[in-house]
Amino acid sequence: MQRSRSSLPPLSTLRPFEAAVRLGSFKAAAEELRLTQSAISHQISSLETHFRTKLFVRQGNRLALSEDGALYGAAMMKIFTELTRAGETFSKRDSHSVLRVSASPSFAMFAALPYAEEFKSRNASLDLRLEARNTSVDFDAETIDAAIEVGSPPFPGLRAHRLFRSRLGPLAHPDLCAKFGTIKTAGDLARMPLIELNNIPGLWGRWFASADRRVKVGELRLSSDSLLAAIQMAEAGSGVLLAPFPLITSLVSSGRLKILFRPSLPVERPDFHLVYRKGDSGSAKIKALTLWLNGVTAELEQKASASGL
Repeated sequence: MQRSRSSLPPLSTLRPFEAAVRLGSFKAAAEELRLTQSAISHQISSLETHFRTKLFVRQGNRLALSEDGALYGAAMMKIFTELTRAGETFSKRDSHSVLRVSASPSFAMFAALPYAEEFKSRNASLDLRLEARNTSVDFDAETIDAAIEVGSPPFPGLRAHRLFRSRLGPLAHPDLCAKFGTIKTAGDLARMPLIELNNIPGLWGRWFASADRRVKVGELRLSSDSLLAAIQMAEAGSGVLLAPFPLITSLVSSGRLKILFRPSLPVERPDFHLVYRKGDSGSAKIKALTLWLNGVTAELEQKASASGL
């Protein structure tokens, strides 16, 4: 069937539009494509002129997708994903295969990156590419092979393996501990500034309910949108962090933070999971990744145990 030429815009306008949609800004699209921001704006303006509709609208100081832009953007992202996957079939002629893995920044820093060289030494034919991010992966629209995310099953359409049986313990900078004196009871801890994780609310309430139900926690004045940012706040002496073990054992063994009570509160949900497409379950890349991560988590558990954590 012959397609009307008028429905197809200039192809040069599609890559800037897709990048702007995927990255969320003209500036980021310009940096990725090595163009000026005005060039991105010009190409998208040409696309809007072609379709005679606004693809982006201004909301205050930022640009956001219009309803038409969101629909066309979703279609473009899927098309570009398919083109990328099709192009990757040619890379099989190369001896190296790319393994793209997304991970939460905290997992990347404390688990994946310290052991990345070990993966490379055991899998010379695989090129491991780690992407640290706090957002979930859209496996329908992105070329990520697997993701390490904090979540709770089920993960629709995906295979999931829980990596840890995390347990929570309170950590603080030694200087903050010295300021508040000896911390022996949950009541002593309740006097200290506590840092709440916005993405997993209620953790402190659960911890105090487990430690001493008589202790009531008031309004928490410190909060963070990510575990990594909360760790930075704790290292600055701002407050006490309720952190997952064994992932962050190195913070204690290195002396960067002090453990106030032995980690004991089990994390029921959410916790760290490895997720990937069901169709990739038997792939060599996923098998190599799973084997490596199992080794990493086992070693972290061993180090925590050796430190009495």
